[in-house]
Amino acid sequence: LVASSAMFFRILATVAFVNIDLLSHLYIPMLVMGIVGLLTAVFFWFNGDKADDEVKKNLIGVKNPFKLWPALQFGAFFAGVLLFSKIGSFYFGSDGLYITSFISGFFDVDAVTLSVANLSKEGVATHVAVVSIMIVAFVNTITKGIVFFIFGNRLVANRICIAYLFMILSGAISLLLVL
Repeated sequence: LVASSAMFFRILATVAFVNIDLLSHLYIPMLVMGIVGLLTAVFFWFNGDKADDEVKKNLIGVKNPFKLWPALQFGAFFAGVLLFSKIGSFYFGSDGLYITSFISGFFDVDAVTLSVANLSKEGVATHVAVVSIMIVAFVNTITKGIVFFIFGNRLVANRICIAYLFMILSGAISLLLVL
């Protein structure tokens, strides 16, 4: 939950770096989702059962984040998303960007965030950029929940899915308030 919550703060950092003007329209929903995620993590930490030995045994090890191959894969994925974002936006307007964000959300949020923040500087409407980034964040969060539910321990997966539901609902409500 902490790592999933960090995604929202990472999106804010990316947007701030690429297009500071877009940040003023995006920071409230992203902060709300990140904070809700952290609060649910704290809640489950103090109120949940501690992981048993079976859960600890099945944890996946952390890999070295500085290897070249993953960076090349991200670069290729980013180039593809940028291409599809521009094509989708050119031929289908905001709907094309929304579809690209939806599909990309199954895999990654960073490439779409970078792409949309850049496109926003080039003339894509601010509300379209905000909604596109929110779509990718929502879809990515839902995808993580589905993966946890399918492959994870049921008790842990249920808790994570509840937290993700609160994160998405809080983000959607705060988005409606700022749009």
